[in-house]
Amino acid sequence: MVGLRRDVWFIVLSRVFRNFAAGFLNVAVGLYMYTQLHYSFPLIGSVFGAASLAAPFLNLIFGFASDVYGRKKMLVIGNSLLVFSTLILLLSSSYYLIVLASMLGSFGLAGGTVGGGVGGYVAPMQNALLAEKAPAGERTKYFSLASLAGGLSSSIGAFLTNIPDYRTLFFIGLVLSALATIIVLFISESQSRKPAREVFKFRSGSNIAKFSVTGALNGLGQGLVTPYFSVLFKSNYHISNGLIGDIMGAATLITAFSLYFTPYLTKKLGFVKLISLTRGIAAVLLGVFPFMPGIVFASADYFCFTALRMLSLPAQQSLMMGMVTENERGVATSINQASRLLPSSVGTFIAGYLFSESFELPFLISVPINLFNIVFYNLFFRKDERKVEL
Repeated sequence: MVGLRRDVWFIVLSRVFRNFAAGFLNVAVGLYMYTQLHYSFPLIGSVFGAASLAAPFLNLIFGFASDVYGRKKMLVIGNSLLVFSTLILLLSSSYYLIVLASMLGSFGLAGGTVGGGVGGYVAPMQNALLAEKAPAGERTKYFSLASLAGGLSSSIGAFLTNIPDYRTLFFIGLVLSALATIIVLFISESQSRKPAREVFKFRSGSNIAKFSVTGALNGLGQGLVTPYFSVLFKSNYHISNGLIGDIMGAATLITAFSLYFTPYLTKKLGFVKLISLTRGIAAVLLGVFPFMPGIVFASADYFCFTALRMLSLPAQQSLMMGMVTENERGVATSINQASRLLPSSVGTFIAGYLFSESFELPFLISVPINLFNIVFYNLFFRKDERKVEL
């Protein structure tokens, strides 16, 4: 990370602390509901579904506001909501307050922790600030480094689920989210603020729409399964919370290191070929997961699936930042996130009931959706990627 400018260091460092918390909160919250509060799958699905339903609206609000009022200011507010949500978990076990905490913290969202961690509505500000501070021709490298740093911290955080006391975990999450908020205060303010009437002109509307379609299919496919992995490891393989955390941490660690190769593979293959290859294989691995004979094979499948699914993410983020005008980057990211998270919430709600009837069915439904998504990436971006500096 030598040569990163001062502001990029602070952006990455804030992400590191946030993702450290995400690493164990995304595992612990589901297990907390399943093992300590004894929630059923449909009830867990209602909590995660509510979080997924709130997330797109939070993304839109923060994305638009960041381009109008300033990305730094809105990033501070967004990080503060994670502080508040972890405080709720620490102080209350009320179902309704847990729903509120999950909505504000975006706990259990489809997508994992490497790309942005809990509270995914900070992604518009993080990505827009990072794109603003990084040289245009090196955006993919900077996005990869930020994702690598965030992924490493997530993996370390996931190992903390070996701590048996949930209150201790929630307190650590509170401290880390507070640190992530404080660090943002040292970032220089963006100069890209525009009047609201300028932001709403959508000069990049066509490209934003393309990313929204692919985001919607990705969200639906992932929302059916990814929020439930920690609970599925527990209910189907009857392993300890600590081992589940170790599996999640190892998967995130493998994924984080795989992102180191994203810039090279993007230049070698191009974005569309990269995403077609990696996510195509990931879809197949997802489909065979429920048929894995034992925890060793299931874990290996999960490691490969997670790494391959996330490998192209920095290139996708860089491509989107290059295809929209500079003052619409926050809006573009928020709309893309919203288009992914709204279908994801539908999938998460439905999956809670599907899993109570069949372990395999949500996976088998998810596979064709993910494969269909690859088709749209080829239709939309095969020509456009050649015009953008990644």
